[in-house]
Amino acid sequence: MNFTLITGASGGIGEALAVKLGAKKHNIILVARNAEKLARLCTNLQETYGV
Repeated sequence: MNFTLITGASGGIGEALAVKLGAKKHNIILVARNAEKLARLCTNLQETYGV
């Protein structure tokens, strides 16, 4: 099983990459300094794409 690590996932390019890869059902590991935004993104990806 392959994983993609995305740093800076709480905004900007990192967030955009997370959404694009999530839509393609990739296994992703997200890292960010802003825990609230990161949690929101994770919830969104889980509900929308099941990843």
